[in-house]
Amino acid sequence: MQKFEQILKIIYKNRYNGIHFVHDFDSDKDFSLMYPIVKERYQRRINRLFKNLHTYKKILAVYIQLAGCQQKVDNQKLITQWQKIRDKVSSNSDLLYIQNDEKLSTNEIKVIYLTPYITVIEINYTPVSGRSDPAAVNTKQLNKALSLYEIRRSFYEKLK
Repeated sequence: MQKFEQILKIIYKNRYNGIHFVHDFDSDKDFSLMYPIVKERYQRRINRLFKNLHTYKKILAVYIQLAGCQQKVDNQKLITQWQKIRDKVSSNSDLLYIQNDEKLSTNEIKVIYLTPYITVIEINYTPVSGRSDPAAVNTKQLNKALSLYEIRRSFYEKLK
């Protein structure tokens, strides 16, 4: 894990997948003490996700990247990892991955269909107020991105 200092919290970045853990690790506690607690919390969430994927007919998972993170997702890793989830649960599940791109104007939006079940939306949702909180977003822009998503069905599914 790569460590970033933050007020009251320490941000860690997973070197393998690039995911930032922003609010999980307290700055006054040692990583070796916090890690088992954080790992158990995420394991519970993962188990709940898999339970839902097994239970429900159609699932949409939404991941919203931190506004302050300018690292683009590795599309091939995203496809590979999401396919592993789909294979494990044989679920009809979609992923909507929203990432911030400060280089885009507020009128620009990029919608990328990586696969029939993975959509990446790139939009500039950096907060306009100048807040330095890495979790702060421009909610108007983020809502615009969310409203763009529509469930795409195959021709066969439409005939049913």
